[in-house]
Amino acid sequence: MSRRQIAQELECNFNMSGETVFAAEDIEKYLNSVKAPEHRTGFDRNLWIWEKRDQQSSYLISADVARGDGKDYSVAMVIKLETMEIVA
Repeated sequence: MSRRQIAQELECNFNMSGETVFAAEDIEKYLNSVKAPEHRTGFDRNLWIWEKRDQQSSYLISADVARGDGKDYSVAMVIKLETMEIVA
């Protein structure tokens, strides 16, 4: 097995084929619409908050957890269901 195959099959690393799913112009559109968070908090300032909680709104929290070997990171996103925007 090549080093790349070992990483993918045994170390659970995600390897892309080199092609993206999204068109370059779509990626550019989204990159241009990104705004800085209103607040960065937490012990390492890695909790980014774009919009304060609205008690009248519903939210969904989605997570992608790290493997635990220190080579990647966990992430959680808070999505406001009414607008489908990531708010934290």
